[in-house]
Amino acid sequence: MSTPLPARPSLDWLRKRAKATLKQLRTTRPSARLADAQLALAREHGFRSWRALKAEVDARRATPAEPVAPLDHDLVTRFLQLVGAGDLGPIRQLLVQHPSLVNAIGPHPFWGGRPQPLHVAIETGRQPVVDLLLRAGADPNGSNAEYSHWSPLMLAINRRPNMQRALLRRGARIGLVEALMKGDDRTVTRLLKRGVSALPPAPNDGSLLMFARTPKAIDRLIELGVPTDTRDRWGASPIEALSRLGRAGRPLVRHLQSKGVRPEPAEFARMGDRTALTALAKDNPHILQDPAVMMGAVDFKHYALVRWLLGHGADPNARATAQSEHTALHSAAWNGDLTMVKLLVAAGADPGLRDRQYDGTAQGWAETAIEVTSNAKCGEVAEWLTAQAKQPSAPLPEERPARRVEWKPLMDAAFNGDPAQVERLLRRGADPNVLSNSTQRHRPLHRVIERKKTLPKHRGHEEVLRLLLIAGADPYRRALISRMTALALAATDGPQFVPILLPYAGELDLFHAAVTLDAGRVAHLLGTHPELARAADVTTLTPLHYCAASAMFALSDRHQQAQLDIASALLSAGAGVNELQAYAGHWSITPLYYAAGYQDNPVMTEFLLGAGADPADGEGIYHASDEGHAQALEVFARRVPGPLLATEATGALTGQLRWGGTRGAPWLLAHGADPNALNPTSGDAALHAAARVGAGAAVIKLLLNYRARTDVRNRDGQTAREVARKAGNVKVAALL
Repeated sequence: MSTPLPARPSLDWLRKRAKATLKQLRTTRPSARLADAQLALAREHGFRSWRALKAEVDARRATPAEPVAPLDHDLVTRFLQLVGAGDLGPIRQLLVQHPSLVNAIGPHPFWGGRPQPLHVAIETGRQPVVDLLLRAGADPNGSNAEYSHWSPLMLAINRRPNMQRALLRRGARIGLVEALMKGDDRTVTRLLKRGVSALPPAPNDGSLLMFARTPKAIDRLIELGVPTDTRDRWGASPIEALSRLGRAGRPLVRHLQSKGVRPEPAEFARMGDRTALTALAKDNPHILQDPAVMMGAVDFKHYALVRWLLGHGADPNARATAQSEHTALHSAAWNGDLTMVKLLVAAGADPGLRDRQYDGTAQGWAETAIEVTSNAKCGEVAEWLTAQAKQPSAPLPEERPARRVEWKPLMDAAFNGDPAQVERLLRRGADPNVLSNSTQRHRPLHRVIERKKTLPKHRGHEEVLRLLLIAGADPYRRALISRMTALALAATDGPQFVPILLPYAGELDLFHAAVTLDAGRVAHLLGTHPELARAADVTTLTPLHYCAASAMFALSDRHQQAQLDIASALLSAGAGVNELQAYAGHWSITPLYYAAGYQDNPVMTEFLLGAGADPADGEGIYHASDEGHAQALEVFARRVPGPLLATEATGALTGQLRWGGTRGAPWLLAHGADPNALNPTSGDAALHAAARVGAGAAVIKLLLNYRARTDVRNRDGQTAREVARKAGNVKVAALL
């Protein structure tokens, strides 16, 4: 069977392929000539001769490409999910129907960023999918700007040698970052002949030094002014990135150290350098109990070092300090490292602990990694953890997530609002209360209710909800990272579903009465148990939080009045207007946030402010402006004193820009935000934050119009222009 040419083939690529084919031919036939290789390549693609192949390529290049209709966002999302799961059959079918999907850009099926299908297939180790995509015309060089400048070849280097060879055969270019990662000093030297102008943007907004694999490459990059201290978007420095190569990183870390860059103890742990840690511990024994040191040793499978650290008082439940704040046991489970899992559990690691971003256990991470990384060893870890002693903090047996094959069909049908498919699956024994083992921890009811901009709700969703409830779905079962019940989720996210759920909910407790705006039930409960007004449920939400978060106020004036009556009754019974919800272990959320930042509810916002709610809660004004909640913002502008409003707006401005949010900037600046103040958390002023993330020209000009100064230096002593240049954001640097 011949291999089809890409839609827009490159003659240069085919010539390079012919030369590579000639080398292979000469291993068995030394007399082979280039013409023999060209003929073999032509026949591989179904042509009688090299001349016929060349003529076809010239004809295709001369013919203007037909305009391709924009792809539907949902279709691209679904295709990337299929690629991540390795479902070859549906992938082939969709490529036949929509050939342009092969190079589509869309949301990553497992984490952030906007990759192409080839990126996802390489990351998840799907070799058959990679081969299929390349045969279908996937660009081996990728369109990488929306994926933090990671090319397909970069993802394949070192970890996926077969995929790397497949990409190179298809004409993948070796640019500077790829050459750095391959340790190819000759190519690096050639590419850097032009000097600073040859430096591309650094992936992950970091430093190119992170990708150097030889001392010579490090020296050349430093000569060209590549910074040794720039941290990437995840907070990692170049020396930390090099230490993540494990033992292979030792000579590189030492070389950077000789240049005056000081490694942290965690760097030595990742490289398994016990000698260096011993020397450091002589001056400071406490470094051996540093969670980052333990995490580094666990991540890179240094078993003897982990035992040694545990013997010196290290915590087997050590947590990462960034992103998901997972434990060492989570890391070992994700890696499929059963030896490390057993070592940690024997030392007292608690399998029931959950990470603080996805609310998952180590077992859940192992189960998710089976799908995401195609690592069969993660299945062994999941089975072993399942069989271990049942700690009190572990989920109850009926709450244990199901395997993907058990939950996915029903969950997909529920999400799509397909009553016929849901009915078929329930008839075959599908569990209407099944809990997914995905990071989102869905249940079917939640999947029906959860608001998605890409899929508006329709009558099919209402019918699915009824079918699930009739089959025994429990509206009080908790799910999602937020651990909300289906009834509470409907009241805050999909009020049209509340009347369908209520007949199956029985007598409401105070939390659910407050969120569904049942004023009569609230009055009854507070009349007999007024102390309930100060209670909090397992999510640490109080009844007043639930009341303020309700979306049902928008249904009618009667509902709005019921919300005010409930809030007033709760406050009269002793509820705290500034009571805090501890969300994900990081954020302290007040009822005011739910009224103004989660919902755009001006009446409730005004009521809470009048009752003493603190507008400087770090969340209400921040999220109301970020979400464009104009009505709630009007209340803040009218009710909050000018100096206090300006202070809160200042913190919100740099905070939003730091995460790439720009919608709130005009309002915040118009209401007193100081663009030159340094954020106490990030150490940046507004221009620095905008420059770091590569904000558009309109945002930069807006800040300058509000007298943002280009000479202000951040906590690291850098101007915004210097930040932009180091981050590779050339256009921003030019504007500044």
